[in-house]
Amino acid sequence: MYFAVYFEGMNLTELLQNDLPIFTPGQTIGELHDFFAESNLTHIGICETSGLFLGLVSAASIRDLSKEIDVSKAEQLLEFDAVFVEDHFPTHLRFLKKNQSNIIPVLNSERQFLGYITSLDIVHKLEALPVFHKDNDTLILSKASEDFSLAEIVQIAVSNQAIINGAFIVEKTEVDTVVVIQLQTEKIQSCLDEMRRFGYDILETSFEDLHVENLKVNAEYLNRYLNV
Repeated sequence: MYFAVYFEGMNLTELLQNDLPIFTPGQTIGELHDFFAESNLTHIGICETSGLFLGLVSAASIRDLSKEIDVSKAEQLLEFDAVFVEDHFPTHLRFLKKNQSNIIPVLNSERQFLGYITSLDIVHKLEALPVFHKDNDTLILSKASEDFSLAEIVQIAVSNQAIINGAFIVEKTEVDTVVVIQLQTEKIQSCLDEMRRFGYDILETSFEDLHVENLKVNAEYLNRYLNV
């Protein structure tokens, strides 16, 4: 299964935490200050006592507010942003990027708060995936977008007895497409050579590319010959 397809189907509800606090509109800004002073979280959720999610408040947004006022007096600081329990991994990543947050509130379809997922939990989840296995070889390939074919790359790799643990496109323009391949094979140099024969540029590898090393040796030899 390709990296992107796998992540599209990944649901992270198993990472839900219910041991982190939520705050209500009747609590004070001072209570939020105290919480953030002892926590490394960037945001925290505000809910009605019924569990209805009202929004997120960030540590930065309340830094200069009076500790005496109620959270309800600072409703303009609440950001109604969350993910829903049926959402998948890409939605979680977009949430973290958009909000510059290290915590994600998760709701059901009635906007009832279910729990949090932290960015650290997501990192640990990713570390366990085969695509990040320490024994993988990493290839970064590029080819003209009109000629690019992920199926062709996979076919080349498999023909060299490679086990593909991940393949994901990191850049795509009208001109070029760049893909990262994570694989395991004992015929890695043969795989690289065949990629080149099919017109793929090898931008980077996590191992020594003998083709490049041979070019360097030949260039050094030529320079010595020219300088005689």
